Amino acid sequence: KGWEKELAKQAGRPPEVIIDSAGGPDFNALVLAVAPAGRIVIYGATRGPAEKIELPRLFFKQIDIRGTTMGSDAEFYEMLKLVAREKVKPLVDRVLPLSRYAEADQLMEKGDQMGKIVVDCRK
Repeated sequence: KGWEKELAKQAGRPPEVIIDSAGGPDFNALVLAVAPAGRIVIYGATRGPAEKIELPRLFFKQIDIRGTTMGSDAEFYEMLKLVAREKVKPLVDRVLPLSRYAEADQLMEKGDQMGKIVVDCRK
């Protein structure tokens, strides 16, 4: 799909850390996207198992892959503080009003977005 190239282009460089909750067939795209000596943190597999993982790419790029859970309450609150200080910015593809929820659902099903699709319930 090429989103990993678009990610590096938008950020100006490959990300050093990728945090993924989806897993699934796009896992190898994460391996392509992360910077050399980078880290991929996985905390979910909502899209199912990863397809064939290219092991040589992992060790030649010296990538660290970690599995984790959501963490403790204290870690969650620390994460909220980081987000509030804008040290962590979510990648948002588009924001749609609640009246266009069906469209948002179709876009998610299609899976071509670059980042999250946000449904704004205030509109």
